[in-house]
Amino acid sequence: MIGRRAITAVLKGTAAAIAVAVFLAMPVDETKSAATPKTHLIEIYGLKFTDPKEPVHTGDMIVWINKDIVPHTASDTAGKWDSGDISPDASWRMTVQTAGVLDYLCLYHPSMRAKIVVSK
Repeated sequence: MIGRRAITAVLKGTAAAIAVAVFLAMPVDETKSAATPKTHLIEIYGLKFTDPKEPVHTGDMIVWINKDIVPHTASDTAGKWDSGDISPDASWRMTVQTAGVLDYLCLYHPSMRAKIVVSK
């Protein structure tokens, strides 16, 4: 005959195994996982801005580096942010706080326009 303690131990072990199985089967919400922020390089040369090589997300840093022979700016078209002068061989960086489209231009060369799509 099986004792009461043995039955209780089996039931507790079964309950624990079921709890672990349920936990492992739960879907993972990828949108809530904290991704490590990345740094994206945008080079300025030939009176153009290069595009980031990977998708940009909130919390990421964007670095503009001027490889041209004249100064440039990276200035939000809505006036929310501005790099000021970026001299030749200098850089300016910004951490992206919100998702959306960053439309920007060079104030010295208004035909130099670019945009960056920022996701959450």
